[in-house]
Amino acid sequence: MAMRLKTLINQFLEWCEKARKPSTGRNYRWLLFKFLKHTGNVPIDKLKPLDLSIYATTWHEVQSVQRLFQWAKDDLEAISRNPFSKVKRPPPGQRKRVLDPRELSRYFRRAQPAFRRFLLAMRATLARPQEIRGLIWEMLRAENPRDSIEEALAAGRAIFVMHEYKCRDVRLDPSVPRVLFVNRRLGRLLLRMLGRIAERKGPIFLNERGQPYTGNAIRCCMRRLRRRCKSVRDVGGEQICVYTIRHSMATIASAAGVRDRKLAEILGHTSTQTTARYQHLQLEHLREAMNQIDQAMKQKRKAA
Repeated sequence: MAMRLKTLINQFLEWCEKARKPSTGRNYRWLLFKFLKHTGNVPIDKLKPLDLSIYATTWHEVQSVQRLFQWAKDDLEAISRNPFSKVKRPPPGQRKRVLDPRELSRYFRRAQPAFRRFLLAMRATLARPQEIRGLIWEMLRAENPRDSIEEALAAGRAIFVMHEYKCRDVRLDPSVPRVLFVNRRLGRLLLRMLGRIAERKGPIFLNERGQPYTGNAIRCCMRRLRRRCKSVRDVGGEQICVYTIRHSMATIASAAGVRDRKLAEILGHTSTQTTARYQHLQLEHLREAMNQIDQAMKQKRKAA
């Protein structure tokens, strides 16, 4: 008797608990049970490529089902071929919305104090939301070992050193840690936070109840913040989310002249092609660049 889809999903999730990070398992659970709800608990040998094509609308939905059945073929050996191997994945979504400094300040002012600290850390470091959630006091270092943490924070010369981070395995040297730089403003915030804790260990950015943020909690906080700011979707249908902070700061950095290779390192990208997706230069930035080109041409003509 052929295995049914629900049984296969449950076995795959049991494997994920042992072989993958908890967050990865939670994502697979959510996506795969959505597929189960769509198709019903059918025998897996009855599924056809069309079943996935008419269900999936995002890259992650297609990828999760393809990964499930590739595992069923290669690891579990429950099937001889993956029926979904040739289903094309939609292109990954690309966020385009950015906030200018004035808009960013408005969102920060309206955020609850704990969530404001979280957003300020994102703005200062350009880090991913999950990286800010994972920061612990033990990661904090002074750039100059001779300085105390207090001195380094006050001078804006402190760093976070992360040995586990996204895409570490595909870097040229996976042993090199990811470094987040602490500027003076974030340093002052961290100094105030240090003065209110008994021990310098554990998660840094906690919610109003003193608990570490989860991914879902961040999404809920951002949803409430959008309501307070009366935020609406743009003409492309894109909503402001916590990742918009990172995209906005990457755009501001690019407009300020930060070169792609340096910006890629700051953002934690292994390729400048990925970084380019974060650089949503607006018309005023491009006009300024054109003006700089014109000025350079005038100077060259005068010199000639």
